[in-house]
Amino acid sequence: MKNQMGNQTDIERLTSELDRRADDWEIYLERYSTASGIVEKGKIKGIKQEREETAAIRVIVDGKVGFASGRTSESLVEAAIKVAKISEERMGEFPSERVRNYAEGIFDSYLKMPNASHVKEALTLIINSCLETGSNPAFGAVELGWVERSVVNSSGIQVSEEETYSSGFLEAVYKESSAYEMDETRFFDTTDFEFIGRRAGELAKMADKSVKPDSDNYELVLSPIATQQLLSFSLYPAFRADNVARQRSVLAGRIGEEMFGELTIYDDGKLSYGLNTVSFDDEGVETQTTVMVDDGVLEGYITDFRFAAELGIEVTGNGFREEITEYPQPSPTNVVLIHPEVDEWDESCLYAHSLIGAHTSNPISGDFSVEINVGFLDGRGIRGGMIYGNIYEFLRKIEYIAEDIRQIENTVTGSVCFGKVKIKF
Repeated sequence: MKNQMGNQTDIERLTSELDRRADDWEIYLERYSTASGIVEKGKIKGIKQEREETAAIRVIVDGKVGFASGRTSESLVEAAIKVAKISEERMGEFPSERVRNYAEGIFDSYLKMPNASHVKEALTLIINSCLETGSNPAFGAVELGWVERSVVNSSGIQVSEEETYSSGFLEAVYKESSAYEMDETRFFDTTDFEFIGRRAGELAKMADKSVKPDSDNYELVLSPIATQQLLSFSLYPAFRADNVARQRSVLAGRIGEEMFGELTIYDDGKLSYGLNTVSFDDEGVETQTTVMVDDGVLEGYITDFRFAAELGIEVTGNGFREEITEYPQPSPTNVVLIHPEVDEWDESCLYAHSLIGAHTSNPISGDFSVEINVGFLDGRGIRGGMIYGNIYEFLRKIEYIAEDIRQIENTVTGSVCFGKVKIKF
């Protein structure tokens, strides 16, 4: 196994025990090393380094699934077997198809051993670039990390991969106004820490020059940050195969329907340099490009292995664990938004840099109500402003997507411009 994690003798002992006691089994191993630090009121505080190694075991015994996680030891096998005896989870087998194509641009050797000096360098850049704008760096953070994931199962899968990440964030304050900015990449040298501090400071100063809108209908532009915030709660859960299978998605049974205007949406698990790009998911299934929406028409869902089988559809390699203590579940990787119209927005549009309240969206119906956290009109800040509606109706109002493309968490998009939208001030 490439870059085998953990002691080989321990793994062999575990697999031998699992072969003896379970019909099928899976071992998921994760090792990571991080270095992180924070900024409080312009001062660097709390730099720390962490290293951890954990494991999760799933077993199938008489069709029932058992699960346990923790330190790699034979006690995990015993715990998983006990759970299987009383489990209501069912699976017939674990994946068996081999990974053929590996991801590119996800590993930075410089971050193999992230350390405090790297973090201090990044935090200093953020602080100084913010101060140069005349704003104050109120709170920020930097995290650098290296992760190695491995999956071994009784169906013959045996894969391992290393990845790295580098991220920064800053909230800046100017008089009574505040704003934040962020950046995250796979490589330390490509993370723009100077941009984070400078842009947060500039936005905070712009927000201080506030204006009260004299209308409740505007062309609305959502920044990539605001777009991610809205879609991650109101839309993405509807594409998950588990929600489709359980009738918790309005998209269930609607493949082939035109629901999204002119928008195209696809999930690309092997996007070069993508923040969530990996060669395989947490079940060892190869990631791929999955078209969810093509020119407004619903084409498919994202799946893990279990729910692909339950729905009778192709597994897409989207089975990921939010935590090592949880089962894999369908989750997006790098969701790319494409619109046939591309243009540049101007300051006459109402621009929402960030939103609050997106987590209250109803992922089953798509209804949402969010407040503009930081927004601008004619280059001046606005305060408040509620945007509400249904995400499927809302997406049909898209007029174009700008060329300022960036990735925020799992969304890859430029700023999105909507036609006249009612905004309550």
